[in-house]
Amino acid sequence: MNDPLNRMDAQQTKLYQRIQHFSLDQPESPLSFSKRLARENGWSRDYAQRVIEEYKRFVFLAIAAGHPVTPSDQVDQVWHLHLSYTRSYWQEFCPKVLQTPLHHEPTRGGSSEQTKFDDWYGRTLESYERFWGQAPPVDIWSAPKDRFGRDLHFVRVNTQKNWLVPKLSVSWKPQAQLLQLQQAAVLALGFTLTFAIAGCQAANLPNPLDFGGAEFLTFYLLLSTVVIILAARLRAFLRLPDGDPKQRPVSLDIYETAYLAEGKSRVVDTAIASLIQKEYVTVQSGQSSLTLNQPVKGLSHPMERAVANAIASDGRLVKVRSAATQANHAVQDRLCQLELLVSKDQSFKAQTYPALLIAALLGLGIAKIGIGLSRGKPVGFLIMMCMIVAIIGLAFWRNPVRRSRYGDRVFQSLQGHIRSTVVNPADPQLPLAFALWGASVLPNEMVGLKQLLIPVSAGGGGGEGGYAGGDSGGGGDSGGGDSGGGCGGCGGGD
Repeated sequence: MNDPLNRMDAQQTKLYQRIQHFSLDQPESPLSFSKRLARENGWSRDYAQRVIEEYKRFVFLAIAAGHPVTPSDQVDQVWHLHLSYTRSYWQEFCPKVLQTPLHHEPTRGGSSEQTKFDDWYGRTLESYERFWGQAPPVDIWSAPKDRFGRDLHFVRVNTQKNWLVPKLSVSWKPQAQLLQLQQAAVLALGFTLTFAIAGCQAANLPNPLDFGGAEFLTFYLLLSTVVIILAARLRAFLRLPDGDPKQRPVSLDIYETAYLAEGKSRVVDTAIASLIQKEYVTVQSGQSSLTLNQPVKGLSHPMERAVANAIASDGRLVKVRSAATQANHAVQDRLCQLELLVSKDQSFKAQTYPALLIAALLGLGIAKIGIGLSRGKPVGFLIMMCMIVAIIGLAFWRNPVRRSRYGDRVFQSLQGHIRSTVVNPADPQLPLAFALWGASVLPNEMVGLKQLLIPVSAGGGGGEGGYAGGDSGGGGDSGGGDSGGGCGGCGGGD
């Protein structure tokens, strides 16, 4: 992504810098703005911080775009909350940062208002691309058809008094219909496993809970095999879309390839390897840290600049990785747009639905254990089987899905074209080979970098929210309006 300051005049640059330096959080507050935002919307802290950054970009557009603008629903939630901090908004933010009032104008309803806000939202997205040189992140800025459609149906619900059950959406797209049928099948199977036992006697069928010890163990082993296979197939099915790289070719740079391979830590590590090869950075032996040797002016890629600046600030690897978050989000957003990574919603479904199948299976085993204990029967083997089922179910639940099936195929195609060893540090393919294969490809001359990276990778293969990690089996799961009322936008500063 190019530097947005290059697209701004002097006045806009000063405005943008004032907005970026303004903090919505008060350090001394136990419940900060970002924590409150995350809590009230059910977001993670990381996602809330990203939406706050998009809010800052939005208010910049409200002043600088030269036309009325409209926020996404997520950005609108930040705006609503900020307005409730009246001193911060009206005494600090507007007069000192924006240097002009910025009013929130809800829609008055009707088709003309709908048309107006549709137009404003479309122009807002266009201006976003004009200033920042890329499309806004799709998980924060929804498509125009959703912004004033699906996104208008949010309501406040007291979760202490109400259960929330997801509704299956209706779509006439064949792929969407298959997904909905699969969702319905999962729910139906869950209810079947729950109520089948009670219905067996009514239908004059054998009740599994009445089986003897050996008979139930045989039945449970066969049922476990079927359910686990079904769960694995369901998980693979939900990693949409599928595709053939030969029919849908895609071009990725080194850092997009690294993110596709292993996530955001691999991206930063690849940038470090590239900077060491270019002699911008050296590893401080014995100190487990990095040192910047040259100014970053000669670096063209934003990821390399971000990593170099992070090293200049604090050369410890953990600090460098955490400082390159924004550049990583740009890489992640592009891979999502190319459908190489699954969305957070897809990732959640692919983790949760198979785990629910395993949970139903585990519930049956626990029920039989309870009956066996009440009758004084030995249940040791069944307990062992249930522990194995629980571990498998936990693996489905805890192992996030990152890549789509199409992303898997693209990744495998890239690996097939790049060798997994590097002969010397000057090899021009070193950064790309590192992106695909990790620290194992580093030549002996770069042993310092290998020693720096491998201990961290071995102990901290950490989560990346909805996109972290990869599936252990199958070659790579790796991968508006006011609430309820049509609030729309603003017309810039008065």
